[in-house]
Amino acid sequence: MTSTPDQSQPGDGAQQHNPYQQNAGQQNSSQHNAGQQNPYGAGQQPGFDQQQQPPAMNPNTSLMWGHLLNIVSVIGPLLYWLATREQSEAHDREGKEALNWGITVAIASIACSLLYIIPFIGGVIGGTLMGAVGLVNLIFAIYAAVETSNKGGYRYPFTLNLVK
Repeated sequence: MTSTPDQSQPGDGAQQHNPYQQNAGQQNSSQHNAGQQNPYGAGQQPGFDQQQQPPAMNPNTSLMWGHLLNIVSVIGPLLYWLATREQSEAHDREGKEALNWGITVAIASIACSLLYIIPFIGGVIGGTLMGAVGLVNLIFAIYAAVETSNKGGYRYPFTLNLVK
């Protein structure tokens, strides 16, 4: 089949026919397209493959959110655990682990803030320790989320197991 500029095939390098653009010499698009078959299939348009499926989601992806919510506060993992604990044993386990880490970080933050009571030097020590607790929380929450997404679970090294 020879290709004219009006009837080019996809991928042959010629200028492709645009069915949405009408030339002044065309009388009716239905008459113009009569006898031509849509190279993309009936009812399909170029660029839209209806057979293509979105990539499958990693089943551990939803588990990592409990750990990432620790970046915000202990309330995030608590709400995550309450909402997802009945979905599966993995959600319950990772939700409890994230919640226990959040409680541990909250207790450490309260202890650091109590140092502010000491005049002069308490603010410096308390502020430095508060920043260190925040940084450790950020690092461990991201690391736990990545490990949970890849391996299906993570145990924090310095966690008070208060929620069992």
